[in-house]
Amino acid sequence: MLYREKKAEEKAPSEESGSSIKSTKVCETKIDELSKTSAGRGELLLDHNLWVPRGIFSFPATPIESPPDWSMDPYNNRSWVFLYHQLAFCPDLTAYDATHGNHRGLDLILSIVRDWWLHFSSAADSPKFAWHDHGAALRAINLLDVKEKTPKEQSGDHMLLDDILESHAEFLIEEKNYTKGTNHGLDQSISLFRLSTELPNRKFSSVGGAISLERIRDEIEKSFAKDGGHRENSTGYHQFGIQQLLKVRRALNTSPSKLPRYLKEVNNTIEKATEAFIHLIGPDGGLPQIGDTSERPLLNLFLKENPPKYYKQYLYAISAGTQGEAPERKFMVLPESGWISIRNQWGSKNAVHLLSHCGYNSHYHRHDDDQSFTIKAHGDDWVIDGGLYKYQEKDKYRRYLRSCKAHSITMPVNQKALRNSEICGRCTKIENHWSHEGLSYVLCSSKMFHGFLSYRSFTFDARQPDMPVKIRVSDCVYPLSQQSTAQCALSIMDKGHSYTSRFLIPGDKYVELDHNNSCALIHSKTKTMTIQALTPIAGLAAIKGKKGPEPDGWRSRSFGTLEPATVIEFQTGEISANVVFQITWKTFSETSDLRSC
Repeated sequence: MLYREKKAEEKAPSEESGSSIKSTKVCETKIDELSKTSAGRGELLLDHNLWVPRGIFSFPATPIESPPDWSMDPYNNRSWVFLYHQLAFCPDLTAYDATHGNHRGLDLILSIVRDWWLHFSSAADSPKFAWHDHGAALRAINLLDVKEKTPKEQSGDHMLLDDILESHAEFLIEEKNYTKGTNHGLDQSISLFRLSTELPNRKFSSVGGAISLERIRDEIEKSFAKDGGHRENSTGYHQFGIQQLLKVRRALNTSPSKLPRYLKEVNNTIEKATEAFIHLIGPDGGLPQIGDTSERPLLNLFLKENPPKYYKQYLYAISAGTQGEAPERKFMVLPESGWISIRNQWGSKNAVHLLSHCGYNSHYHRHDDDQSFTIKAHGDDWVIDGGLYKYQEKDKYRRYLRSCKAHSITMPVNQKALRNSEICGRCTKIENHWSHEGLSYVLCSSKMFHGFLSYRSFTFDARQPDMPVKIRVSDCVYPLSQQSTAQCALSIMDKGHSYTSRFLIPGDKYVELDHNNSCALIHSKTKTMTIQALTPIAGLAAIKGKKGPEPDGWRSRSFGTLEPATVIEFQTGEISANVVFQITWKTFSETSDLRSC
């Protein structure tokens, strides 16, 4: 059952303003059907005044007035406002025109653009949401595409668009508006480059072209490590980073000079990033939700692009083995970006795949998840991450899902994780790794908790193809100061334990705790996964769907939604934690006594 947090400020538009989707005389079935295509979303806006944002953002169809009310924030959600002011509906309206052979969509866009410009022509005097660093860059891209589709004889519209685009270029050139070293900064640089090359005779063009090229090179270097991994701590943002690289390549290819040296660098990065991405993809063809990642089908990024060297392997991964060629490697470690991927086979949804991340390379989309991991196995999710939820950093569920509590790690009691790359980033790393004939090993370390050093190793045993995979997770966490040592002693006296080892489990699994044997049994309809503590523990607990000021036991699979998940918590009552867990699977027919490990 999905749980969506109920708040007065998150009521649907019909509850806030008296307007309703029903009043548009279009049924929900038709809305759902039209929302599936860009042209369909354009039709909803043109014929029913309903806007459905595309992409990862799961907002309902929202009535849009004509002229628009630019102060609208119907869900008290900055992501909706971000999309609204970047004029994210433009591609849907032009897609409608292309499908129906008319210019209704373009006429509406130009009307909306005139109104937006009337309100927000001065960035300095406008509210921040109207000239958001990233939103302004994406709005400029949308308006460039609108300009391309505007007939030449509409000279007045072209003059207006040129003036608006020049203001955007001047905004993006300003160093104070440039968000350096982030995915925002890369999109800003791409946008400025396109503005400078597609409007070559404007006063900003020469300066903007030189600045944007320098920034693009710098941003790509900051976005992707030399090992091909994306630095923004997320499987979803690795995919987004590849999409940005493809945007850079398209922009370079359409520029008059084509800049072959830059193109070569971009293509090399695309190759490395694609190879890395292949190993982040699970056996089901989807992305494990590490970091800010929402669950959604993976589309072919290269369908209309010049494919990379590893395209056949990429196709194999996203199709769950139904197309392309199987990759050779089952073991991938990217020490610089911090990714760890181990699997027993390719081409079967029943494969076992462990994915972990241990690297602090960027503040952007950072969760407190060093050494955390996910497991997809036997066609199902078994160990998960909390997910994205929404970009509302004051929301208690967003805070929880980013925190160490929503990740599968061993942690000191009552310790918040650090989010300071200068303090703990340099000490978060992969120490050692090897793989030989089905036996794989990785050791990583972290100083994510102030005053503590954490080591975690994974041993993945798939040496016998006819036997179930065994995974061993070994943790050593110890205090580095007298203060943290004293803290552990007080926790033992007060709570009976000083560390907890948490495993986040999907809410559709039935969880049994066997206190006598220090293990947890996690049941699906056909399989049982056992997490067995091989070292002494002080206690064993489970938490699911806890509400209140400090929520616990939740996950978010799609943007804006929550559902209960189960946290299994093994407790340790020592000054230093030295704990070992073994993870195995059995079918029901092999499990004679479900209450015995």
